[in-house]
Amino acid sequence: YRRGQDNMGGGMLRPDATASGVLAQGDRRLDSGEFKDDWSLPVRRGETYTVRLASADFDTYLMLRGGGLSQDNDDDTGQRGTTNSARTFTATADGEVSI
Repeated sequence: YRRGQDNMGGGMLRPDATASGVLAQGDRRLDSGEFKDDWSLPVRRGETYTVRLASADFDTYLMLRGGGLSQDNDDDTGQRGTTNSARTFTATADGEVSI
């Protein structure tokens, strides 16, 4: 997924949908220097969500912020030995979670 010429990936996610992205020169970076794409997921209070991040090219790192969440994940416990990340959470309020 690539938006325009700004080389900034990300966008709005939908529950039960798959999205793809590309990390490359010109993308935003974390303060520590790693490339990042910013995604938003609309959530409803009391609903449970699982967010998965997968790559065969690098070790993924997943960060969820907003709606009372501040969670990070470096490994998908259901896929030990892979480079994938996953996080399951229950929304505490209606709104958006930044991923």
